[in-house]
Amino acid sequence: MKRILLLISLVLSNQALAEESIPLEHATTHGIKKCLPAVKSISEFLAKGNHGANSLWNKNTPDESAFTSVIEQSFKDSPILSTMTVTRTQSDECYGEYEKIIYFEENCMATAQTTFKGAEYQGMVNKYITLLNHEGIDTYLMPAGPGCVVIRREAYMNL
Repeated sequence: MKRILLLISLVLSNQALAEESIPLEHATTHGIKKCLPAVKSISEFLAKGNHGANSLWNKNTPDESAFTSVIEQSFKDSPILSTMTVTRTQSDECYGEYEKIIYFEENCMATAQTTFKGAEYQGMVNKYITLLNHEGIDTYLMPAGPGCVVIRREAYMNL
């Protein structure tokens, strides 16, 4: 009976691990502890479904340093590239941020009017890149040939 219970718990734990995002798996297995809940929250938001990731951390003091990951989500029509960084602060809190980078085949004006309808125009960053506030998220539109690269960015303090 004990063996059966052990086998069932191993199978269930392996299924749970299979559902984890790759960045969370990297952070968990390489010593991130204090800010692991922040890594979990952000990475699960960015790395749903079919994805791959490349992560970096301080191998000497992983729990006292930044953890960063580049994530590719793969879809039929195009990929989404995301970056995330989580770090422990001097006040022993956690800071996290992410960026999602998406290419749209239509120009930036059309992208703003369709995909980001209702977004509030914030202005130009300098000469070419438009800043919108879309549902409380900074959204940058950058012309790229006939299309548009969209970068969505959020930062979280005191996680």
